[in-house]
Amino acid sequence: MTVAVATPFNMDEQAFLQTMDRLIERFDRYSSGRCFADLDRIRLEHDMEGPLSLFDDVVHELADDLFGGTSWPVNLDMDMIILDRFQIGYDAEFLTGCRNVVRKYGMSAWLYEMINDASVAVATHRPSNRMPFQLGLFDTREVFRRKKTKGKKSGGGRRKRLECMMEYLRQTYRLAAYTLLRWGGGEPRAADAALMVLAYGGLGMCMLRDDPKVVELGCDPDFRYRHVCAQLQDMRIKADLEYACSVDLSVTSSLEYPACLDARYLYDAEHIVEAYRNLWDENTKPVAQLLAEIEDNGVYEVEDIYGKTRSICMTLPSPLWGRRLRVFSRKASDCVIEPCSRMVSKNLTARHAM
Repeated sequence: MTVAVATPFNMDEQAFLQTMDRLIERFDRYSSGRCFADLDRIRLEHDMEGPLSLFDDVVHELADDLFGGTSWPVNLDMDMIILDRFQIGYDAEFLTGCRNVVRKYGMSAWLYEMINDASVAVATHRPSNRMPFQLGLFDTREVFRRKKTKGKKSGGGRRKRLECMMEYLRQTYRLAAYTLLRWGGGEPRAADAALMVLAYGGLGMCMLRDDPKVVELGCDPDFRYRHVCAQLQDMRIKADLEYACSVDLSVTSSLEYPACLDARYLYDAEHIVEAYRNLWDENTKPVAQLLAEIEDNGVYEVEDIYGKTRSICMTLPSPLWGRRLRVFSRKASDCVIEPCSRMVSKNLTARHAM
């Protein structure tokens, strides 16, 4: 396909690198080993015994600013509490690696490479050596440990290892979305890419290819994903227009924040449940097949935005709905449609009673 020339993402890389430099400099107290000398001095001066921690609030704040609500700030917090030399060195190397990649190739390339690393780990069932030690509830060293005790292998099973790698992939998605929003204030494409990476994962990753620096590093120069992005944008606009035409301007909850979010959510939920019931006995294409067809054939016109299963899966403003419906099956009907139907009915009744 003919590809329009894109410009590099206008991210605030200078501010990001300055913050990263401050974090690395502050964390040097731990990575250089000076913290252990400080602990020995404190024990001698105050005649103290037992474990001590040297928690630095500045390190925590800088890490939170750089990585948001992901596992990486948690790991740095644990470094300052547990004071494990190996783990401290591992995380210090990660910080330096992030800084070097951003400085040399840019933030888009760094995020693309992070997601790609996690994607490869999931696809090959092989853990990445970049995975942080603590991933949500997973201790990766424990999950991937392969030692034999009395003839039995210890560590996590195959399923648990895969769940751990999937969590690593989800963490990179969150990191990418946070980074695009936090450091992409001057980039008009940042918000759309962040939404896509949260709702559709790989599609959001592909949007980072709009930055020529990512393609220059050797990724597949396949830009057919733009067809899917255009389709989603077109359908969301139509869904927004349809909702706007249905809004009762005399109802305050339709206009005021945050009540307007509840009103829109309930409107979508009501139509989604109705559409699924109407299509229950019809054969519909899987979402993956529909997306592949759009990639190959381009954008198509949708007349009834809530009338087709494909429309339902693509126009949802809520990541919760999007995730549930992409894995939806007949077997899950009692778990998804009926509870959602009751929730919609209950909330609509309560809203009209106000």
